[in-house]
Amino acid sequence: IPVKMDEVLGVLSLCEISDSLLMWAHYGMSHTGFVLELDPGHPYFNARRTDQDEFGHLRQVRYRDVRPSASLIDLDGTEMFLVKSKEWSYEREWRVLRPLKDAHNIVNANGEDIHLFQLPPDSIKAVILGARVSTTLADQARLAISGNSAMTHIKLLR
Repeated sequence: IPVKMDEVLGVLSLCEISDSLLMWAHYGMSHTGFVLELDPGHPYFNARRTDQDEFGHLRQVRYRDVRPSASLIDLDGTEMFLVKSKEWSYEREWRVLRPLKDAHNIVNANGEDIHLFQLPPDSIKAVILGARVSTTLADQARLAISGNSAMTHIKLLR
């Protein structure tokens, strides 16, 4: 089941904290990348069509000693995307599940398809640059924000 679900379901993984050294090391390209500070109250993060809708809304990851097996979970299979081992609890992760067919764009990186979903500019509060970010990337971020009237509210932080 997990392989099939990975072919149709995308996961946006988010973190409650922006200053975790481990998170920057693991996911911020060793401090050379950036973090987007998002507005969790924005409608983009609560796009459920019904109360039973599993997609399009923020859901807190649960950390457990034992992860669920595909044979024991609910029939839609989303539970396996929302539970992680307790060892990862420092991440304080939230996730949004979306059907991959709704992706705005698909790019190939190292033989893997990456499905991209367009974030509304008003859902972005800030761009936080890593401690070791290149001048080129910092300049690109500055230009992207200042050159788009829909993004001028976004703070550029370091």
